[in-house]
Amino acid sequence: MAVLEIVKYPDKRLRLKSESVKNIDTKTDKLIDNMIDTMYENNGLGLAAIQIGVPVRIFIIDWNQRETGERDRESILVFINPVIFECKEKVISENEGCLSLPGISSDIERFNMCKVRALNKKGEEFVLEAEGLLSFACQHENDHLDGILYIDRLSNLKKNFMIKKYKKLRRDRK
Repeated sequence: MAVLEIVKYPDKRLRLKSESVKNIDTKTDKLIDNMIDTMYENNGLGLAAIQIGVPVRIFIIDWNQRETGERDRESILVFINPVIFECKEKVISENEGCLSLPGISSDIERFNMCKVRALNKKGEEFVLEAEGLLSFACQHENDHLDGILYIDRLSNLKKNFMIKKYKKLRRDRK
């Protein structure tokens, strides 16, 4: 297991459309373990494989940590080849951020409820009905698999403001 570097905006890899996972094997297990280590090291709630430079349709969410405040690798939700369907009730997700755009956040319009069909680490299909923050997290991570960043869901004016703010933060950190 290893902590890998997070791909940061404006890296072009974040715009790639990720490929479906063909085989779930030891290579997939290692990738997921590395994603978990990387997410924890960067204090994230979720992470898509493309955020560590691997363009495959996998994302993870540590919902247990959100609910209990404790990290538990075994309770992490793993989504392989996810498909979001049956979304309902658009609302504003407050203060959404991203490990690939550290230091900035914004309110984003998302669906309050969605259903996600995916495979787990064992290759078994499941359907998750997500509501509230879990729904927002699933939509956010799934967007990464399609090359979409949360700032793309903002108006052009707000997006340009957020990009300028992000670039200034990066300059100030150097």
